[in-house]
Order: sequence, then C-alpha cells, then structure tokens
Amino acid sequence: MTLENSDNITSLFLKAANQHPDAVAIIEGVNNITYGQLEMQVKNYAAYLLKKGIKPGDRILVFVPMGINLYKTVLAVFHIGAVAVFLDEWVSLKRLELCCRIAKCKAFIAPWKIRTLSILSKELRAIPIKLNVTGRGDISNISLYASKPNDSALITFTTGSTGNPKAANRTNQFLLAQYNALQPLLPENSKVDMTMLPIVLLLNLGTGKTSVVTKFNPRKPEKFQAGSVYAQLKENGVQSLTFSPYYLLEISKYLLKNELNLPELKSIISGGGPIFPDEAKIIAKAFKDVKCDIVYGSTESEPIAHTDILNFLNISNEIKADEGLFVGKIDISASVKIIPMQDSEVNTIESLPLRQVGEIIVSGSHVLTSYFNSEDAFRLNKIKSENTIWHRTGDAGWLNEKNELFLMGRCK
Repeated sequence: MTLENSDNITSLFLKAANQHPDAVAIIEGVNNITYGQLEMQVKNYAAYLLKKGIKPGDRILVFVPMGINLYKTVLAVFHIGAVAVFLDEWVSLKRLELCCRIAKCKAFIAPWKIRTLSILSKELRAIPIKLNVTGRGDISNISLYASKPNDSALITFTTGSTGNPKAANRTNQFLLAQYNALQPLLPENSKVDMTMLPIVLLLNLGTGKTSVVTKFNPRKPEKFQAGSVYAQLKENGVQSLTFSPYYLLEISKYLLKNELNLPELKSIISGGGPIFPDEAKIIAKAFKDVKCDIVYGSTESEPIAHTDILNFLNISNEIKADEGLFVGKIDISASVKIIPMQDSEVNTIESLPLRQVGEIIVSGSHVLTSYFNSEDAFRLNKIKSENTIWHRTGDAGWLNEKNELFLMGRCK
C-alpha cells in the first residue's frame, strides 16, 4: 500500500488498528498485544505526555528497550506531534552527553532503573522532564496531531567519518518515503515477521501484520543464542525474517549443525552490513527453499541496491576478488552516481565513467536530506545540486552497464 501525502506513520497504524483490531500486533516473549489494545495504550500514553507538558515539536529522548513499550511510546510521541530521539543502547557516557547537547531534549522517557542511573550524567540531569513508561491520561480529548510532511518525527544518531555523531533528522515525509521504498521488498503474503531492526517493526505496524521481537542483546552479540531464537521462530510460526548478516549467519550454522529447518519461513531480508560469498553459501544451504534478499543501504538511505542470494552467488563466482563485492542492482527508488573520492566537501558533481571506482552517492525521496543542529555534518555528507540533495555514503564502488553496484570498501 502506498501512502498519501496526508498520512504519517501514526495515521497508518491507526488505519491498520481499525481494520484489524483483534490481530496480534507485537509478540514479546510470553506477552502479546493486539492492534486494538495497542491503539488504546498509544492514546493513553499520548494523553499522559500532554498532561506532563509535552507539546508538538518538543524533542523527547527515548531510552526504552525494543518491545511493546517502545512502540507504544514512539507512536504516542508521534500522535501528539513531538519528536522521538534515539541513541544506540551500547552508547558510552561521553557519547551520550555529546548527543544530548546536540538534541537539546525537553523530556526523557525510560524505565525507572535507567532514570535512576541517569543521575550519573550531567546532561541527563539537565533534561527538565523525566517520564516513566507506564503513564496514563484522559483520552477523551485526544486527537491525532496534523503533522506536516517536513516536520521532524524521529532523530537518530549515527557516527560520521570523523567520529562525531550526526543527528539524522527523519521527517514524516522521509519515513513515508522509506515505507514506500521498503514495501516492495517485504513479502506481501507474510502475516508473521521477526525483525531485529526497530525501524522495520515500526513500518510493520502500518501493515496489519504480526511482529515478533527477537530475543537477543544488541550490546552483546557474542552471547546470541541461536537455539533460543530458533524456538521463537517455530513457536510463533514466523513466515519472514529481517536480520542483520551476523545473526542470520549464526541461525544458518545452527540449522545446519542440528539438521533442522523452518518449513513455515518463506522470505528473508538481510541488511545493515556486508555478506561475503562464503557466508552466503552457508545461508543459502540452510535456507535452500526460502527467498533471501540482500539489501545494501545506510542510515541515511535504505535501500540503495539489493539482490537475491542466488544471483549474488552467481555474479560473485564470475568476478575476481579484487573487483569488489557485488551488492545488487540499484533500487527503483534510488539514483546513484560514482564521483571522484576526496576528503573535503563536494560542491559540484562530476560523474565517473562506468566501471571506474569512486565514491558512491545517492539521491531519492527516501534519502535523508538534513541533520539536526549540525551544519558541518550537512556540508561534509551532502551535495546540493540544483534542486536535488545527494548523500555521500563514504563507500567506494563502481557501476556496470546493467546498473549493478560493486562495493570496494570505505573511501578512507
């Protein structure tokens, strides 16, 4: 389903809740919540935020683990036109405080244990409003805030090439464009999806499908228990997976070692990092009857290119190792050019010929066009050419005559 300009992620969720009130929205361990129940929790929490003095445009730092409470919180923040701000769960105290200075949040939402620990941070102590995750308010006067397309909805931090955090400003328009760009990759016939990627679960809530929260700790990938996740997949009848390569490979090894399969699984999408041919062979063998797509993208642009795993293996066998890593054909929603590599800012675009290595740049409606409170980040990572803003990926690569992209590593 393609969104209209008048829609935003919350309005799409509310439509899904109206159409499928009794369908399970999220499964988190032994707990689950239907779309109808989640809608009521979102409205109650939105009323609580208003009661606490949160207004449209206010930035709220959200420190809630991935699960039912997180999506209740985020949708409630969107519901009243406020802006959710996220940091990585494994962020250091020094980086946290730098990000807080950039975001200048009015409120901080977290479970009580994290709110207690926040006393150790000067920047967190300075945030004026501290909120719990269980608050409720009077929903009798709650209505969906009429957000504009260019209003900020979500701010996430990513590390730039200099190591300084960049505040990626995801507007309502950007989230809708990202939704529309990713929808063709997500299987239409899947009713139950397991994803490790928080943004994908958020987009799932606009489709009426069930999302299963993966049992894993992103701060400790080495302690990932493939057997526990396999049990989740079997128990919940998961039909599609959205996993990063490392965890997909761990699941694949577990299945092969124990001679297991997942007959209900029909589709896999893997992104967030590279997959190499030897790894792809293991994944393809473990999931020989499953459609598996590999997606290349970044925080600022997802997707850029993609391919199915069998095509990836076929082309990888045809090229030499020093010719790079095949990452797929350019997505229909993206425009990609290869430009000369340079460390400084770029003001004019000089496209290199096909098969010549340079920096990969991308534009499109689903490509991030701004950073919050950081002109330097924009200057170093964006190129404004006429009415188009191009994003510098920082990756080196080349294009062939079929509009297929090959990655050569980082430019630096």
